[in-house]
Amino acid sequence: MKAPDPERLRIVVHEVRSPVAALDALATAAATTDDPELIRRMVDLGVAAARDVARLVSDPDLVSLRLEPVDLAALAATFSRQDVSVEIDGPATVDGDATRLRQVLSNLVANALRHGTRAAIEVHTSNGRVVVSVADDGPGIASGVDPFARGASG
Repeated sequence: MKAPDPERLRIVVHEVRSPVAALDALATAAATTDDPELIRRMVDLGVAAARDVARLVSDPDLVSLRLEPVDLAALAATFSRQDVSVEIDGPATVDGDATRLRQVLSNLVANALRHGTRAAIEVHTSNGRVVVSVADDGPGIASGVDPFARGASG
């Protein structure tokens, strides 16, 4: 049997962290409500997160893309909660990978809330393009820090 590749394991762990955290948060939130509509929405989000985990773990390349029409407005709306505002300016469908786009938004929102108390997602169209922005009230990134360097943390 071939020994596991430690770099692949590191990447898989990094990639599944957000959907697993989402599943944990959904389970905690579901225990605090009796609202059937809210519970249905949380179950739908949980199913999507579980599918993301399954896809990420089974992806032999770890970076494959599945291009399909993705409604970014609807995707962004799933992140709306008390500390995350979502502003949508009309339809915003793009050809993209729903799992990867959900990962990006999840990572940005998680980082925003880790370093601040509020996040704001805006989705709008500009010159025929869909623009998504995420802002927060955190302290920002210190001058000279490369936020994409391995091990970097704000």
